[in-house]
Amino acid sequence: MTEQIPTQPPSDRPSFGPSPLKQQGLLGHTPGQRAKRSARKRSALLILAAVTSISAIGAVTPSLVNAAQGRDQTPTHALQTNQGLDLDDVRLGDLANELESLGLDLVFTPSPENWIGSEIDQDYLDSPSENSNPAQVDPFDGMTDEEVDALSDEEFFTILEDAGVDISSEDGDWDESDPQTSDDSDSSDDSDSYDDSDSPLASFKVVDGKLMGSEASAEQLDQANAVWSRFTQIIPATERTMVSGFELMSSEYGGAHVYADEDNPTKWILGVDSAMSGEELDYVLVHEFGHLLTLKASEVPPSSENGSCPTFDPGEGCALSQSTLAKFVAAFWPQSLQNELEQLNESGDWDALDAYYTENADSFVTDYAMTNAVEDLAETFTEFVLKDRPQGNTIAEQKVQMLWADQDMVNLRAEIRSRL
Repeated sequence: MTEQIPTQPPSDRPSFGPSPLKQQGLLGHTPGQRAKRSARKRSALLILAAVTSISAIGAVTPSLVNAAQGRDQTPTHALQTNQGLDLDDVRLGDLANELESLGLDLVFTPSPENWIGSEIDQDYLDSPSENSNPAQVDPFDGMTDEEVDALSDEEFFTILEDAGVDISSEDGDWDESDPQTSDDSDSSDDSDSYDDSDSPLASFKVVDGKLMGSEASAEQLDQANAVWSRFTQIIPATERTMVSGFELMSSEYGGAHVYADEDNPTKWILGVDSAMSGEELDYVLVHEFGHLLTLKASEVPPSSENGSCPTFDPGEGCALSQSTLAKFVAAFWPQSLQNELEQLNESGDWDALDAYYTENADSFVTDYAMTNAVEDLAETFTEFVLKDRPQGNTIAEQKVQMLWADQDMVNLRAEIRSRL
């Protein structure tokens, strides 16, 4: 099994949903699956910012087309462009990825009249376009991500429409049945959930605690060593012997993962987004280590057999009765809850998921923990390591207290915290 984890520190991490890599055996967080409207907000503003910056030079006229119908179709949505938005470090590749997730392509039509020879008209750069509107402001200004997530689709699009933002598909509707625009991660074809960002930039063997044997560029090698060095700094050497490989993922990947090594299922591969650093990276590494710790062979002996399991089978094998995972599932994840949340996560009904978490927030340390028992335990472990001991008695706090009752866990927590 593979898994992917959140890319934000606990203080400001957005909502996360079911990993699109679940069926590939990846364990971790893929941000943005449940925060559907937050993702739409980000996409809308990214489009506005990029189009504004690109059009400011007067070199192109941008428009949106429905990607599902091909790039050569007649553009159906001309975009109003405005001066004053800061593109920061957004690249055209980021914009293209956002648009692709919306089922749209951005088409630029050359505007030669704004060029002088091979140079851009500096006067045009220095003054606003006569045809431009006043600077576009964030239509969600003053709203938190949680407040945006709480909006219904109708309320969300009404705000965008009132702000003059048009990111609709050709028929004017956001067609969630279209595979180009659907956020449903359960595809019948596992390969469809991958794009270029899902392929590692570089892959390494781990030999004697060091990264070995990759054709990575100098920059990629530096990035990989930075992430791996932090992992080895935080996690004691005796607790990471199961890691046999490391994958450096692109900055567009937006997460991290672990999965069992095909050549030796008692070993694991760790993959991390190359852009992560600081508290964000620490959070991700602790979460992923939570998986490694609770799914290692001494806790969940690897097995490809699909026979009955008296405890819990996360996909790698049947958890031993005294394992942390088996005890966690027995205490907090009855079969009825497993079935209910599996159906809810697979339904793609994000409003229903939001409503469920709102009603059951005291049962999970984060909304991403609702994904399944394995993710719940990894999130609980991260909470256990990074935060103080809880004083209440909610179900979420009882989960953390279960780890506090294990002296080996308490000792490991103390060692990890001393390394942070």
